[in-house]
This record gives sequence, structure tokens and C-alpha cells, in this order.
Amino acid sequence: MFITITRGFEDNSLEKKFFIFKYFCIKILRLFSKLSFLIPLRNNQILLIAYNGKEYSDSPRYISDYIQKRDQKNDFIMYWAVKEPERYKNMETKNLRFIEYRSLRFALEHMRSKFIITNISPMKAIAGRKGQEIISTWHGGGAYKKVGMAQYHQSKARLSIVRMTMKDSTLVLSSSKAFTDVCIHDAFHYEGAVLNAGLPRNDILFKSDVHYGIKEKVKNFFSLPSAMHIVLYAPTYRRSELNWAEKIDFKELLNSLQNRFSGDWIILYRAHNMMNRDDMVLRNNSLLDATDYPDMQELLIAADVLITDYSSSIWDYSLLKKPGFLFVPDLEYYEENNGLCTPIEKWGFAVCKTNEELKQKIHDYDQKEQIRAISENHKLFHSYETGKACEYVYDYIISKI
Repeated sequence: MFITITRGFEDNSLEKKFFIFKYFCIKILRLFSKLSFLIPLRNNQILLIAYNGKEYSDSPRYISDYIQKRDQKNDFIMYWAVKEPERYKNMETKNLRFIEYRSLRFALEHMRSKFIITNISPMKAIAGRKGQEIISTWHGGGAYKKVGMAQYHQSKARLSIVRMTMKDSTLVLSSSKAFTDVCIHDAFHYEGAVLNAGLPRNDILFKSDVHYGIKEKVKNFFSLPSAMHIVLYAPTYRRSELNWAEKIDFKELLNSLQNRFSGDWIILYRAHNMMNRDDMVLRNNSLLDATDYPDMQELLIAADVLITDYSSSIWDYSLLKKPGFLFVPDLEYYEENNGLCTPIEKWGFAVCKTNEELKQKIHDYDQKEQIRAISENHKLFHSYETGKACEYVYDYIISKI
């Protein structure tokens, strides 16, 4: 059962003017970028981008890692566009190079790359060209919160930009049928080719033989004893700070976990990449800041318990079938102002609106019941995850050369 609610957009006049201006600037830049037909297209070149150049991470990173393993003859040349390329110079190889995002070099490589792989919408100011393959992996799976044009109270002018740029995509990856229906089609208005392969970043979640080594890697990174249990707290992005909402009680959380599962516990805090760290949270002695850890999937593997809210990490973590809880004190507010695709009770994890409820749900945790609920969620969404997404993307690239 998927919720499909349509509401009128509430345009703030100043925001509306800004995005109308931005829209026409982008239209002009895209018009000039069409001169790229003068630049020969390189059939063996791949440009990769994650989170607008913020990171060398997520599904594009797993794809580039896979290509390097398969491409023994170095037939491909890959460019990673990041904001601080000097950070990654020691990682460069014969067929992997780092360039500055939004630089002139970036514009050039964008225009002449046969393949562009991104985990967000395509580049706004540079139009896709004929013969180019623009592959969007997106950065979330499942069908939980509303995104893109399905979100409430979004500016029409802003969404016009999303609609314009998504048309450049030639392939979008899907984690499930539900994601295809309510996100790719409804939220992005995309009607092009869809690859039902799952998320490349989730392939590693199926490789249980490497999980122990990853757990030890994470614990060594944070100087934690091997026997230490980890609860990962990873809330999603919010448009504004909700000072009135109940905050999670970390001390009580640790006591509840120790009482239910025994052992020593530590909390790793992972802020959303679009949010600033909460100084009040980071001053808590029970927390370690994991925001800058380069690989979220490794944190999910290392975690013994996940506490989140509306984050798409729920989808990834559900593949591991480990204890997880949703702490959502602002549920009614979030539903009203952002919107949910699917009733939260069908997400497969215990829903907690207060610290007292979180304490009780941890105390009552039933592994068999949660695995059953997760399996029902995967059936409801019709999951496409098999652990072979990178292979499918690689085969697609080869077929297009």
C-alpha cells in the first residue's frame, strides 16, 4: 500500500524569484554547452561524481572499484570529480584520476566522456550530448520518504530545474519496484531506461565473508576494542532544526542496549552529508563522530544496532537483518511537511516517538519478528537487490561501447 498524495506547492516569493533566475541562467549555460559537439567523444572515458563533488564515495565509488578490478588491460580512463582533488592524489593510478569539480577541466571531461556516473541528478549547467550515457545510481533505496517533485511545499521553479536535468539521464538504477514507481517515475518524472539491479554500494552487504575484516577495520579506525558493540545513530536531513522535538537520550539508549544485549557499547554518530554537526551531540562523551568516515556501508556492517529515522540507510541496513529502530519524535510534523511514500509501520523496523518507547522497543526486541517484518517489506517493495549491481552496470557499459 503506497500513499499517493498531491498538494499544491507553496512558493515563497523571494525563493521563487531566485529559482526563476537560476533556471534561466542554467538554460543559457546549457545552450552554450551544446557546442560540445565540436569536441570528440571518448568512448573509453568515464566521469564519476558523488554528492556534487563532496565525496569519493557511495555507489559511483563501488562501480569504479569494480571496473578497476575487471579492466585488467586498462582500457578505461576514469575521472573522479571532487572538490578537493589533492586529498586523493595518492590514490591515482594509470586509469583513475581526480579532477576539481566545477573547474574548466571538469567541464571539458564532462563534455567528452562517453559515460557519466552520478548518485544525484545530472549536471545542471552542462547538457548531455548525443551518444553520451548518463547513469544515475541515486543515493537511496526503498520507498520511504518523498523526494524530488513528490515532496510537499517545493518551489515550482526549483522543481522545473530537476525536471529539465533528469531528462539528460539515459539510465537510472532501481533498488526495487516501489522505488521505480514512486521515486523514479512519480518524483523525478523520468520515463527513460531503468536498470533493475539494486544499488552498487549494497553489493558488499551480500559478501558476508569480508564482514569480519570490515568490522575490525572500523573498530581499529576509532580505536575501539574488538569486543566493543557499536550502535550507529544516523538521522536524515531536515530542513530546519526542531528544537521542540524530543531529543534522543544517549545515556538511556546505552543502558537499554546493555540490558537487552549485554556487553559494552559505544555510539557512532553519522550526520547527513547536507547537515552541520550538532555540537550538543558531539560534546556527549558516549559518542564518537563518524560523519567523516569515508564509507557508510562499512559502518552499517560494523554496527550491531542502527538507530535512524527517515534515512534511506534503512533500506541498506535491512539487507543485513540486524536490530534496528526508528526514533521519530517529529513523525506528524515530518509527514505534514515532507511526506512519506509508504506507511512507516510497513518499513520493517520498530517505530519509537519517545525515549520511553525506544527503551521499551529495545527491551521487547524479537529477532524473528523483525526478520519477518523486513521480509514483508522487501516483498511489498519487490526488492531488486542481489549483490550483483556493479556487474550489471559494467555489462551495460561494455554493451554501449
